[in-house]
Amino acid sequence: MRARKITGVLAIMVGFIAIMASCNDPQSPGYTYFPDMAYTTAFKTYTENPNFDDSTSARLPVKGTIPRGMLPDNVENSMNYLYGHYTTGTEAERAEAGNKISNPLPLTEEILAEGKRLYNINCAICHGSKGEGDGFIVENEKFPAVPPAYTAAAVAALTDGQLYHAITYGKNMMGAYASQLDPMERWKVVHYINALQGDHKAENNNAGEESEESAEGTEGEENMEDSAETDAANG
Repeated sequence: MRARKITGVLAIMVGFIAIMASCNDPQSPGYTYFPDMAYTTAFKTYTENPNFDDSTSARLPVKGTIPRGMLPDNVENSMNYLYGHYTTGTEAERAEAGNKISNPLPLTEEILAEGKRLYNINCAICHGSKGEGDGFIVENEKFPAVPPAYTAAAVAALTDGQLYHAITYGKNMMGAYASQLDPMERWKVVHYINALQGDHKAENNNAGEESEESAEGTEGEENMEDSAETDAANG
């Protein structure tokens, strides 16, 4: 008799527990035993943060930060060193790149061949196989802007640093190719672009040198004239 009572009580308890369990929200995660691990006190990446003026928790890397594996032999030849990952892509920055960085790779047949291969994969579809701005998507009118030919005076005047900056961060309708080409690959493409420009690049460089020499000569003549006038006045 007693055993029946105990069995009956147990059956009632099991039934009560089953009924209570069925009333719980099935989406509920239950009790949190370690809330400090589940709910961190740190700000999450995309939450509002009152500690910064722009209220953004996701911060940009410090200017000059160089990602692991992205540092070439000469740190001054790294665009990451100059601008980090948040360049605004301004003409001023491109001009600075032209003045501060140069191609660290020697011009060899092997490097030129690799530059051609990379160019045909990444650039020819817009710029054309010969750099004449007549790539496949341009001829098929799939691109809203026609790229200028590399032999055009404005493009031939660009320095290696400016070309590298454009490849790294993009320019106008052209997007950045930093994710497709590592730094050394970009420099190889720069070598090949120079090769496509050929005599136009040389002519532009010669014109630039003559212009500088002319400016220096004019400045020297002006200085001599000023000096002569000063001597005459003193005499």
